[in-house]
Amino acid sequence: MRKLWTRRSIDCLVIGIPFEILTAICYAKLLPLSAWQATEAYVAVALVIFSCEELLLVLLLRWALQPVERWQSVRGTRDETDAVIHQALVRAYYIPRWFTVMWIGSWALALSSLVAVLALLLPERVSLGERELLLTGLIVLATCSAKAVVAAPLFIWRLAPTTRELSLVARQRNLLSLPRLISFRKRLLIFTSCLALTPTCWMACAFLAPSPTPGTMFLFTFTALVWAPMSAFLVTKAVSGQVNAIRKAVDRVVERSSTLNVGYIPVQQPDTLGDLAEGINCMVDQLNASARANQAQLVELDRLYRQASEALRLRDEFLLVASHELRTPLTSLSLTLEAMERKHQSGRETPREHLQRARRKVTCLIGLVDDLLDVGRIQRGHLELQQAPVTLGSLLAEVIASFRPLSPRHHLTLELPQGEVFVKGDEARLTQVFNNLLDNAIKYSPEGGAVRVKLTRDEGEARVSVSDEGVGIPAEQFPELFERFFRARTTLATSFGGLGLGLYITRNLVERHGGRIDVQSEVGRGTTFAVTLPELRETHREVAFPPRQEAPGEM
Repeated sequence: MRKLWTRRSIDCLVIGIPFEILTAICYAKLLPLSAWQATEAYVAVALVIFSCEELLLVLLLRWALQPVERWQSVRGTRDETDAVIHQALVRAYYIPRWFTVMWIGSWALALSSLVAVLALLLPERVSLGERELLLTGLIVLATCSAKAVVAAPLFIWRLAPTTRELSLVARQRNLLSLPRLISFRKRLLIFTSCLALTPTCWMACAFLAPSPTPGTMFLFTFTALVWAPMSAFLVTKAVSGQVNAIRKAVDRVVERSSTLNVGYIPVQQPDTLGDLAEGINCMVDQLNASARANQAQLVELDRLYRQASEALRLRDEFLLVASHELRTPLTSLSLTLEAMERKHQSGRETPREHLQRARRKVTCLIGLVDDLLDVGRIQRGHLELQQAPVTLGSLLAEVIASFRPLSPRHHLTLELPQGEVFVKGDEARLTQVFNNLLDNAIKYSPEGGAVRVKLTRDEGEARVSVSDEGVGIPAEQFPELFERFFRARTTLATSFGGLGLGLYITRNLVERHGGRIDVQSEVGRGTTFAVTLPELRETHREVAFPPRQEAPGEM
């Protein structure tokens, strides 16, 4: 693949060489070359001067495009720094202007020096009078105007892919600062003036020629006719690229009715059209930021609406479940008290089982109220713990013993490791944790099912697992399992009642002790809850020392 400066040099030579050959032929018609020797010298001098001019332009172009080629070589690597991008962009923007000025200046110098060199080499055959100087000035003015119209649009058009790409890269890095070179209106004014001046000077040269023959008129007319459509084509190409980019961006906005994902408009040149493109880019940025903010607000409002709807649903469900859970023991307690009252009125002794049933229902009511109070304390951050060393094995044994009379048809087993396992915590709250887990395990297990409690220690942690053979919990409900008022949504689970507060309180109590709680479950095969707490390796006992006795001689 040819380098960038090579491709642009070829563009320059393809346009410049035919144009300079035609200009040299036309200029030869204006000079009084009276002999073949003078014509031969003219061709040799013109060839040398124009070759030097083209070589100088190629070297200048190679130097001017070095920053752009460096950026292309390091693109996508760590060497693609902000300085490299900025230097390449500025150079790409300035090259059409620099090259146009250099091409016009070198051509004017070369064409003016051509006749001067001929006059010095062949003074007897080439004479320079006022007519020749006037014709030289006219043809220099015509060709310089022609090159001004051709050079700038040519390089703007041919460098457009590179400048567009550079502008997008620079904008992504917030490096795009547009240097105002020349306004679009002034550029069009210059182009229009040159378009009018060039053919006028050509035709003036044709009429002022020493011998204006039909061949001379045809040559000058042909040169003007070749140059005019070519310059119009290049000017159109230079302008249409930026206009088409703006039009496509506006069409995308109209088509999508939104500025999101429209993409930036590349800035081809820092002129009026470039300012317009960058202004549209800034407007799109502002509209996108506003749209994203509105979208975020809509998402937040939707989230708050869903959260409020869920809170209302939980409130209604909680009120329904709480009224049911409170009414059930109250109804049973009321019936028991009525039976006791009738027996008392009849003079008979109240059976012991009636008193035990009444006590159990009162205990159940107290537990429900305590759960509600604990939830309130957790929400307000007022739940206090009385930290002290706790023997975890003894605590679990007491919990198991308290449940055996309440569930004689379940097989409750406890596995303990060798040696005592100590943790630091609130004994009453830890008892509440394992009461909740064991109560759930018994509640959701079938009659005759096994409930296993196992205590292990591992790398400074004590782990208590409570396993049952109950209905199980679907895996998709695990994230909500420890939330307030949540109850497993299965046909069997919903038939057991409950406020859905036990696991919420349990998780908070475990986390307040510096531990964690995990769950494993399979629907229809049982559930295992595992509580992990930091193990207390050494327990410190308080030792009471007797008061110090003073020696007889001490005061």
